[in-house]
Amino acid sequence: MSSTPFTAPPLPHQVNTTSQHNHKTTSVAGHRVKIAGLNLPAAQSVSLPANQKQEVLIIPSSSTPAFGSFFTIDIKNTGIILNNIILQFQYGTVVGSGLTGYFNPAWFHFTRIEVLQNGQTIDTIYGNQQFLLNQMIYYDEDRFSINQAAGQYSSTAQRTILSSQAATNTFYIPLRTHLNQAKIHLINPTDFVQLRVYMDTLANIFYVSAGTLTSCAFNAANVICDVTHLDQEEVNKRSMDIVQNSHHWIFHTSSYFTATIPSGVTSATLILASIVGNVAGLFFTLRASVVGTGAWNYYQLASYHLLDSASLSLVGGQPLPAALCANILNAQYCLSSYNIETSFGANDNKANFYVYSFSTDFVDALQHGRSLGSRKFFGNEQLVLNFPSAIGSNLQLDCYAIVENVLDQSSYSIKKVSM
Repeated sequence: MSSTPFTAPPLPHQVNTTSQHNHKTTSVAGHRVKIAGLNLPAAQSVSLPANQKQEVLIIPSSSTPAFGSFFTIDIKNTGIILNNIILQFQYGTVVGSGLTGYFNPAWFHFTRIEVLQNGQTIDTIYGNQQFLLNQMIYYDEDRFSINQAAGQYSSTAQRTILSSQAATNTFYIPLRTHLNQAKIHLINPTDFVQLRVYMDTLANIFYVSAGTLTSCAFNAANVICDVTHLDQEEVNKRSMDIVQNSHHWIFHTSSYFTATIPSGVTSATLILASIVGNVAGLFFTLRASVVGTGAWNYYQLASYHLLDSASLSLVGGQPLPAALCANILNAQYCLSSYNIETSFGANDNKANFYVYSFSTDFVDALQHGRSLGSRKFFGNEQLVLNFPSAIGSNLQLDCYAIVENVLDQSSYSIKKVSM
């Protein structure tokens, strides 16, 4: 008598991950593992039924968009897995007297976006941060397409074309949120996602090269959602499962620290007071204190150092030179060639950003939400900046820490829990 051999479920490391380029799902998925009391999906993979449907939804804003104000977009669809979201801004003709000019890259049209679920703020993202993430975690061919749709930072000619349409000037901005890392299924009405988009003023986002800027209509704002639509049988199955056990998803929020560096100094030591939690890594830039046009032109350091509250080094004992960061270290954290667009090479787009990772794979943690190492920050760590010479004008530091969190999803609520 023959018997069917026993096949053990795959271990987390044996399950394939989501493809970056075509969003293929795992061939073996759905097994959840218990880690530190959390009910996590194996390798953060998601099981999908054979009759699942991939759809693109275009959802208009729930309130009227305007420059210098905020508006909301509500994603209330249920029975879906929300894979990622893209913002679309549609502006009218730019009006002025003898006016020529162009819009900044669209990441710099908003100051921040709050991402809410079940009425709670899960994460807050920032334009400068989103711009850098899109340069870091895509290969060049993908990055080129993204920049062309949002306004190419390295080409005023392309931004002029994108800004000079007779009726509608349209910009697309892919957003990196917790939804990219945790493939959350939206089953219940309480799961709905809301974006609160805080726009900058028209004067700050449109560069006037000649003439006078008068006005520009903000025609529309939409969110474009890449979703997996589940059939009713799968919805019922997942609903019953989540009643029995809350689901948990690892993801990374942004802790933001900013400060003004006064002119005339050759070094500065800053206490990263707002950065608390398990930090997988952080990145920072320095730019003119009055940002606007050219907000993506970053100032070059001589070196930097990270210290704990007792002034002990967190990065190996010595300050990290700028040339080492730009040419070698940043290559570990940047899939594209953006990191070499500095004065150390022939093509200088002032891409002077600085990254330090406590994770073994910073990009993988950002893309898939994996917990691959971190360091506990207490809000008293120090960032030491050393400049090549005394700076001639005030600079603004923007530091973004990627902090590990867990999303707790039950049958009646979604909430963020610190790890």
